[in-house]
Amino acid sequence: MDFSALPVISGTLLGVGIYFCYGAIVNRPSRLEQRVLPYVQPKNLQSQWQPFSSQHIFSWISPLWNAIGSTTKSVEKRLAIVGAGMDIFGFRLLQTLVSVLATLGVGISLIGLSTVRSITFIQWLLLTSLSFILATVIWDKLLTYKVEVFAKRLSYQVADAAELLALAISAGESIPGALNRVCSISGPQMKAQLEIALEQISQGVPVSKALRNLSGITPSPQLQRLLETLISGNERGAALSVILRDQAKDLREEAMRSLLEAGGRNEIAMLIPVVFLILPVTVVFALYPGLIALRF
Repeated sequence: MDFSALPVISGTLLGVGIYFCYGAIVNRPSRLEQRVLPYVQPKNLQSQWQPFSSQHIFSWISPLWNAIGSTTKSVEKRLAIVGAGMDIFGFRLLQTLVSVLATLGVGISLIGLSTVRSITFIQWLLLTSLSFILATVIWDKLLTYKVEVFAKRLSYQVADAAELLALAISAGESIPGALNRVCSISGPQMKAQLEIALEQISQGVPVSKALRNLSGITPSPQLQRLLETLISGNERGAALSVILRDQAKDLREEAMRSLLEAGGRNEIAMLIPVVFLILPVTVVFALYPGLIALRF
């Protein structure tokens, strides 16, 4: 890249920085009550007097995030499932920092590469923009991967939870008491899911409604079926202990089938290096001496 393009790059970055500073100055609270009230009123009312709060910082680029990554509702749902301990603003902030750092790294690397090979300014701009988009998408896909791992581990714990619920209910425990007992001895994924329903029940929400709310947000189909069984038993007064034992047996058989299917897929995946790497190399080693010995 010709170093004459560096002033153009520096001027572009300077213009973006000036635009951000101008936006911060223009959008800051101008009235005295707007600047004082957030520090003297209750926390639940502070959002009404914060026109430039953390939730509004990235509101002007939300269409960009929705186009490149995922929508705000999708991110909030996945964050609630994983229990990452951050809100949408924290996730977007980390996503922005990662994307900016990736863009700066690629841009500086291209400037260093320009001493060896000529790179035009258009190429530099396209590659840095592509790095920003890729970093944004990868950060979003990483959250999706965490949700998939969470759901897989959660599904493996549903059968044990069903058996424990059957034992607790057959011993005379109520559904909230049985859920509380199972929550205390289950794995971290199951515990995180059951705590959502138990918290709602402790706040006065009916048991069926709390379980139905959890069924609507859980990523595990197995846990959804278990919750539907609990809801039906609580509303109709069915014998839950027998039903839960049968359902636990079905869940274990389903887990065994899924393991067998995963093993079959892994066996097929193991054939790829054998067929496309090891076998061609073996054929080459076997035929090469004979091909060399031939005289045409």
